[in-house]
Amino acid sequence: NFSLYDGINIPFPDKSFENLVSFAVIHHIPPESLVSWLIEAKRVLKADGVAIFSSWDLWNTHKNQLLKYYFKNKFSKNFFNTSLGDIVLGFTSHKNTRYVHSYTEKELRKYFKKAGFNIIEIGYKSRESGNRNILIIVN
Repeated sequence: NFSLYDGINIPFPDKSFENLVSFAVIHHIPPESLVSWLIEAKRVLKADGVAIFSSWDLWNTHKNQLLKYYFKNKFSKNFFNTSLGDIVLGFTSHKNTRYVHSYTEKELRKYFKKAGFNIIEIGYKSRESGNRNILIIVN
């Protein structure tokens, strides 16, 4: 079954799933909202369940672009409380943009622990493009 929801409250009862998979979602959630989102994911995961998350590792391949974006916008009239690591990227064209926060492994460890997850493993997966993802396996 496919379910569409608001992205905040997962429409399933507590402990509904043995496994959760979230690929390429975390980096679109601002740091101030991530713990709440992870707590909700943990709520629907069974006590002995396992979850796998991935996040882009932009600090590995786009560090200069992230720093340039931050400092360019930091002193702009249109600055919207951008945190270091925040960026708005185009998706095939500049007409279609989306928010991204480039989490570090250290940040992710902190947020997953705050949400009550036990971290089983954190690693990196390189892609053909030269970019890489951070993979987090938790229970």
